[in-house]
Amino acid sequence: MDENTIPALVEKLCRSLSNGKSSETSKEYEAKYKLALQLLSSQQLSLHNHETEFSIVQNIKKLLGSKERYQDARKFDELYTRLTSSSILKNRKAVLELMYYLAQTPASAATEPVIRHSFTLPSLVTFTSDARCLKNT
Repeated sequence: MDENTIPALVEKLCRSLSNGKSSETSKEYEAKYKLALQLLSSQQLSLHNHETEFSIVQNIKKLLGSKERYQDARKFDELYTRLTSSSILKNRKAVLELMYYLAQTPASAATEPVIRHSFTLPSLVTFTSDARCLKNT
């Protein structure tokens, strides 16, 4: 896979944010990777979202503060300010949601729904069973 393709860059980002740990099971990593691609490539998911970009930023800051990562919170604030003045990123809200989700600890991510504050994704079981029903008709 070319290192500059979107999937390759997302994979690199996911690995980087999970500190390059290979202790995650392949299912856990694959789920995070698929969610990342869905969030970053979908325009429709954000249309149904009631959470504002500002509240997502506040949640990220709160998460960093709760982990006593005050220096990281200040750096995030600085980088977010620079990001808002740039027109490079078109789907800023989805990227922030992805960062928030990936920053959560595995324990809390396992007990909470995916991106609990904005939307839930249908389960893959639903897609599989729907596809079988359509195929049989």
